[in-house]
Amino acid sequence: RVVGLTLENLTEDTLTVSTSLQDMTVDETGSEQAPAGGPSPNSCAGWITGIPETVTLFPRQQHRIVATIAVPPQTAKGTYQGTLALSASTPRHPESPEFQTEAMIVVTVP
Repeated sequence: RVVGLTLENLTEDTLTVSTSLQDMTVDETGSEQAPAGGPSPNSCAGWITGIPETVTLFPRQQHRIVATIAVPPQTAKGTYQGTLALSASTPRHPESPEFQTEAMIVVTVP
């Protein structure tokens, strides 16, 4: 499956957007949790390709990321999760991100 995500810089500064795919689980209350002690058995983070580690966005520029989610053969039925973490910094403050967010990724294998 191919999915797309559009990043847009609405500022007057050049932004460097850093990305990372991470394991994530959802506990019985519905809260997101980083798995302790290694990868989660219900992680889909390793199935996703095509997301660059960094993207430079000039003022008012958009950039489309196209990623592929490839479910491995013989994967058991169930729900699998991951998180795409994004942080953006400017040349004035390269070490302290001015923006951070996360997007939950959920893949259901029927």
